[in-house]
Amino acid sequence: MFDLLGTVDRLLKADSDMKLIDYKEQIVKLRKGIVELEEELAAEKEKSLRLTRDVKNKNSSESLADILIYKDGVYMPDEDAGGYPAGTAFCPRCKSSEGKIMPLTIQSDLFQALSKYKCPECNEHFT
Repeated sequence: MFDLLGTVDRLLKADSDMKLIDYKEQIVKLRKGIVELEEELAAEKEKSLRLTRDVKNKNSSESLADILIYKDGVYMPDEDAGGYPAGTAFCPRCKSSEGKIMPLTIQSDLFQALSKYKCPECNEHFT
């Protein structure tokens, strides 16, 4: 993955000897990094929508809320329940305040230092 933050940092620390062409090359790299991040974000949004549909359509005698356990600051399906990909997590804020079972998106590697998950509904971040 492109080192977007490193490139920005290099540009901010650049000395006066840096040539215009060097700046232009760095700007092209930044644009490429932004496009990659936008593509990754779109893929994560699609995954979140798919998980939301799966949750709504899950035909089970047991409701999803009954199989969720609170673990590491988020709700996760009980491992014995099956049917969910590893790492599937649900928003504790939406569940407690609104009663919604909202799947969280996993942040890209670039943002995982800040938080591992983000809720597409309430925009809350979770580590």
